[in-house]
Amino acid sequence: MPTTPGTTLDTLEQRAAAALAANDAFLAIANPSNAQVVAQVKALTREVNALIRYLLGRIDDVTDT
Repeated sequence: MPTTPGTTLDTLEQRAAAALAANDAFLAIANPSNAQVVAQVKALTREVNALIRYLLGRIDDVTDT
């Protein structure tokens, strides 16, 4: 099935909702391990990529979000 801007935007919105929940869970950890911090940085990088793509109107590909 071809990807359209509408379906890609829907994907980004679904991932954004999941990211908020995951970020809240991370913030609730009193003393995160190094592995948890590294995983969070990777997740935040993907989230920022999604935001940048959205702001630039480049929502044709969400593979790195």
